[in-house]
Amino acid sequence: MFLPLRIDELGVSDSFSIAVLGLGVSVTMIAMGFVYGRIRQQLTHRQVLRSTFAIWTASFLLLAGTDHVAFVVVASALFGVGMGMSMPTLTVLIGDASPPELRGTLTALSGTAVFLGQFASPLLLGPISDRTSLTTGFLGAATLAAAILLALHRTSVRS
Repeated sequence: MFLPLRIDELGVSDSFSIAVLGLGVSVTMIAMGFVYGRIRQQLTHRQVLRSTFAIWTASFLLLAGTDHVAFVVVASALFGVGMGMSMPTLTVLIGDASPPELRGTLTALSGTAVFLGQFASPLLLGPISDRTSLTTGFLGAATLAAAILLALHRTSVRS
């Protein structure tokens, strides 16, 4: 995520403040870990994934459109909620769909894919944002999240 750059764009430039404002993602991911069991009692895996991509779409749209730091904090917290919901859901779905002899490998690879995405996103979206704006980058991320949400509405996911 290009959160520190967005925060800097809004006039907060000291490193400590940027770090504190960026804590929303981590804090909400941790909080979601504590309530995930209750969420799963209410929602199927499919509903959790749909909710996740809807939340991410909203988060990226908010990051694209805001001109106030408080909304950046809200958007980063929303992104963390989505991450906290998606990680356990995807791990379980991958584990359930994997043959027993590959289960450990495939669930480990899913974690690797997350970190690869974190590594690759600045490489992929950075040039777009540099040539246009961070707003365009966040709108692109929102569009991708919305497209995945649409695909989830059209496909089946085992609950």
